[in-house]
Amino acid sequence: MDKRGFTWLDASQIQPSQFYINREKLKALEEGFDPKLFEPIPVKHMGQRLVMTDGHTRACYLILEGYRSIPVIEETADLNWEAYRINVKDCQRRGVLSALDLPACIVSPKVFKERWDSYCDEVQSLVDASPSASVAASSYTPG
Repeated sequence: MDKRGFTWLDASQIQPSQFYINREKLKALEEGFDPKLFEPIPVKHMGQRLVMTDGHTRACYLILEGYRSIPVIEETADLNWEAYRINVKDCQRRGVLSALDLPACIVSPKVFKERWDSYCDEVQSLVDASPSASVAASSYTPG
């Protein structure tokens, strides 16, 4: 990723799109952290919110280290925005309203794999099956 064009934003202003953080990935990041190699967190404006599209573990690491601002860069990839809208709604429903909430989302690798991976598969199935997937997803409750 090109690091030019990144800026630092208050973590309270950034909406996660993921509500689980893999403890093992976080530990690996802690052990190998090099600020010179740290990638900014990609974000996308969705409605009135600035949404993280990736880098949730890195953002969580920064929060745990005491940072209240996070380096971000505009997401330029054409991603599945309907799936992200569903993810954001589910994050908000669970009380994950900003990057500051990510430390409370840390789970074991087993729980991450079982719950997050199955959740993502279900969301993708809903998006693939229906143009009104966000309505159907609101009734889906992952473990």
